[in-house]
Amino acid sequence: MSEDPFKDEEPVEGEIRVSCPGKVLLIGGYTVLRSSPSLSLSLTSRFHIRLLPSPSPTLTIHSPQYLSTHTYTLTGTLLSSQTVSHGSTPHPNPYLTTPLQTALHHLPPLTSGFNLTLSASPTFYTSDSTFTSFPIIPSSSTPTGFDLKTTKTGLGSSACLITSLITSIILYYSPKTSVAEIETLSQTAHNLVQGKVGSGFDVSTAVYGSQIYTQNLGSRIVDKINIKRGRLLLGDVKEGSESGGMSKRVLKGSEDGEGEILFRKLKEVNEKAIEGYVKGERFGEGVRSAIQSLGTITNCEIEPSVRKNVLDETENIEGVEYACVPGAGGFDAICCVVREEAVDEVKEVWRKEGIDILDVQEDGEGIRIERF
Repeated sequence: MSEDPFKDEEPVEGEIRVSCPGKVLLIGGYTVLRSSPSLSLSLTSRFHIRLLPSPSPTLTIHSPQYLSTHTYTLTGTLLSSQTVSHGSTPHPNPYLTTPLQTALHHLPPLTSGFNLTLSASPTFYTSDSTFTSFPIIPSSSTPTGFDLKTTKTGLGSSACLITSLITSIILYYSPKTSVAEIETLSQTAHNLVQGKVGSGFDVSTAVYGSQIYTQNLGSRIVDKINIKRGRLLLGDVKEGSESGGMSKRVLKGSEDGEGEILFRKLKEVNEKAIEGYVKGERFGEGVRSAIQSLGTITNCEIEPSVRKNVLDETENIEGVEYACVPGAGGFDAICCVVREEAVDEVKEVWRKEGIDILDVQEDGEGIRIERF
């Protein structure tokens, strides 16, 4: 579970504290990319930010958790230079600079800076990850001098970080800014960092919480929900995967022929599953089968073969309503929705397979804000 890391810190007049939740795309992997509804649940895993004003023209992002401080010189609405406390050569970090610059461009020129302290729930990363800096740059692009070994659990850490950074800055300097504007700015920054226009459900969940989400012709339709169908369990398989590359292959392979037919089938069963979830009826029937078929025809391990047996065994437990590899699938995690009386049995099955149970549950809420 994610507790507020700043709860024991004495509040300072003028400070603002913000947190944004992670997500799990329970239903709607791939079909969300083609104007179909998806079911995204917000989680107790959160990014927390504490913003304190500073009289100097510098912006500082500090994380005791990751032993790192990034300091930027502010000139009006521009970040003109950077230093990094860990001794490595300063390098651009788009996961920090892009949301900072996006927020600053939305505001009048600042005459003074601010200090940000960042803390992330450890459940965003596998249990064998180690950090000596912000664990938000892929290890393949880590500069020399970093000791950075991280594997994500697929809970939307990038979207959470970007959204929480933008929210804290915008609401500190422009407190009347609407939540819709904050979401738009966060979506923009996230797209810039990712180098593409994504579906947007991860940022939307970080802002609004659990929801049925649809992207259609550039517009986003968000239906907030407050429905819990038992306990959500997430398992850390400690491998991680690159969902972007797999998404491209799946979408390309489903443009015509048998792939197109199977994609349509997945869309149908996903929409039926969401309807069943909302109505309190049986849900999820046929989803795994459709995902497996689409994965076979596109030569992608959406549901990896090494996960099939444990998911089959999980589904067969009395009290389990749904089990799957969430989101785009792959090797990030597995999850299930289970009634309380069957939780221990599911955990035992997963432990036998070497799967760690993530200390996370459905939260339902989006952005949380405290002002002092």
